[in-house]
Amino acid sequence: VELAVVVEDIVLRVIRAGPDQMYPEMQIAVLGELATWFNSQQLPEIFLNFDMDRGVLSEFSVFEHVIATLCTIAESAVDTPRHRGKVATGSSSLAGGGRAAELQKQRQLQALEVIAQIMRCLMDISGHAHYMLQSQKVKDLSLKMTTTGATGGWEEDLNLAQLQQSELVPPTARRSTS
Repeated sequence: VELAVVVEDIVLRVIRAGPDQMYPEMQIAVLGELATWFNSQQLPEIFLNFDMDRGVLSEFSVFEHVIATLCTIAESAVDTPRHRGKVATGSSSLAGGGRAAELQKQRQLQALEVIAQIMRCLMDISGHAHYMLQSQKVKDLSLKMTTTGATGGWEEDLNLAQLQQSELVPPTARRSTS
């Protein structure tokens, strides 16, 4: 199954649905699962393979749409009169809308937690890439092939090597050749 199709047709559809269309508990559970998708190994794969590779899917950017949806959920109003007390069918109401408002708050907090997880991963990746530029040992370990064929999770970027030779990369970030 294509990840972009799963994200667009299932994941985003569930978390975008209003409280009258989907149980908030289910949305919170899906948001929790979504957080596990974004770690320092999977996040770059998702971004590079689905947002940067225009040959694969030109109309849908997985990372972009997930972030936009998470931000929309995090910014949404918690206790509006229109949604107060509603559940999945839209016909039942809860006592004073307190539970619905609490679930909406949990949904917002879960969306913020996923955004925070993504930001931590981006910071980890950025920091590691910076250390690779600064230290040949870190770069060698990151690119090292093990006896099982696995690497440290990084691949040589030939474009970066060309940039290092140009004036676009500051001298402090260039690797010494000695």
